[in-house]
Amino acid sequence: MDFDTFDNIKGYTFSSDRELDTLSWLSIPVQAATSIDQDGVWYRVTPQTGKITGIEIEDFESVFLKKHPELEPSWKQVRKTIIKDKADASTITFGSILFSFLQNGIGSHHKFEHS
Repeated sequence: MDFDTFDNIKGYTFSSDRELDTLSWLSIPVQAATSIDQDGVWYRVTPQTGKITGIEIEDFESVFLKKHPELEPSWKQVRKTIIKDKADASTITFGSILFSFLQNGIGSHHKFEHS
């Protein structure tokens, strides 16, 4: 998995399934990919290139946010505004915060582990 391609997820659909407690976003257009689990974060990766094309976080509120409470205030601000396949300015801001967190925190940790 190539964490250097993380920044390539520019246009995306962003959705939250409260019933399943899942937060996800996929690049537009959606591409065929394999999912790889890294500490509860599922990265959608193109098998031929290792390029990250999407991310899904299961148990987002019940587990992920409890492990990473620094994200909770931002999430609380946008939680009610997230509508499947529609992103407003606050959703895009939260997505940027989360991307940065994953890339610089979890992502860089895994990049280090697998290099």
